[in-house]
Amino acid sequence: AREIHNQVRSWIGVRGVPEGAIGEIEGVPALITRTRLVDESAPAPPGTVLHRGETLLVQCADSPLEIVRWQPVEGGESAL
Repeated sequence: AREIHNQVRSWIGVRGVPEGAIGEIEGVPALITRTRLVDESAPAPPGTVLHRGETLLVQCADSPLEIVRWQPVEGGESAL
């Protein structure tokens, strides 16, 4: 979770490259621009959405990661 969180924070958006990191949420391409580390554990496979509300809680290999801000990538579905 920390590795993904740091990757999202490291893409600052220069030279036409958008801020954030490209990833997939339930198979839908997304630009993820803000995440938050959480101190929880969940017995779920990586990539599982554990909670959906104003934010998403997604299980990573080691722990869940809260996705605070994201948007569908151009050409991707908007069902996020």
